[in-house]
Amino acid sequence: MDRQEKLASIRRWSLLMRHACLVLAAALLAANAVHWLVLSPEALRLELGLRAVDMAAWRRACGLALVLAPVALLAFGLVRLRAAFASFARGRMFSAAATAGLRDFAGLAALSAVAAIVVTPALSFVLTAGLPRGPQIALQIGSGQLTILLVSGVTWVFANILASARDLADENAALHVERDALAGENAQFV
Repeated sequence: MDRQEKLASIRRWSLLMRHACLVLAAALLAANAVHWLVLSPEALRLELGLRAVDMAAWRRACGLALVLAPVALLAFGLVRLRAAFASFARGRMFSAAATAGLRDFAGLAALSAVAAIVVTPALSFVLTAGLPRGPQIALQIGSGQLTILLVSGVTWVFANILASARDLADENAALHVERDALAGENAQFV
């Protein structure tokens, strides 16, 4: 595959990924909201490993806000990643917009993973406070959060590599301009 074919392939895949980011962001928000709203108290009790839960309307509303917080961070990160794919689709591989989109995604995804870890104890407290046996605090750290943290780190490093490549390209272009100017001056002396 020659250079032009590779660039065309990157552009096509980037355009597809740009759309996929938006679809995934919306699907994550909708799926998590629906899951929370239809989740039975017994299923939630088992999922969190609690003795009992109170799913009064205000607790369900607080729980929805808590559950959607990390998902909203990740969804916003996907929207920012979309900007990077938009740059790639236009053939602007080393643009500041691509770098910013990747960095923003990495930061927001990492925040999402940390928020997801913090949400479980907060959620368990909200659902058990005031119950006869007292409040319970559950803590769950899953492979999903750890994977998102790893992907965030990889994306952050990749964004910084792109930024360094852009800086080198700018420096190289400046050297070419300087070389051409010196060549012009040398030609005048000859």
